[in-house]
Amino acid sequence: MNASGPKERATFSIASDVKRQLELTVPKTKRSSFVEDAIERALRDVKKQEALTAIRDFKPYPLKGPGVVETLQEIRTQRDEELASRHGDE
Repeated sequence: MNASGPKERATFSIASDVKRQLELTVPKTKRSSFVEDAIERALRDVKKQEALTAIRDFKPYPLKGPGVVETLQEIRTQRDEELASRHGDE
């Protein structure tokens, strides 16, 4: 899950109880990748929420002209006529 490439040091503050839990749960040599994975998951979740919000906020607009079913029927009829005319020329 970790992005490959050069690593950069980041400085931020976390609650002391969260830090203590991290130190008790994750070995020192694995903490950076653990935190990086957690941040990546959180960022993906934010993006998912933004996408869901955009979908929910999408304002539908009234359709003009024929609906999907009618359009597909028209396309199929035209295709059938084209195929029939090609086979009639043989």
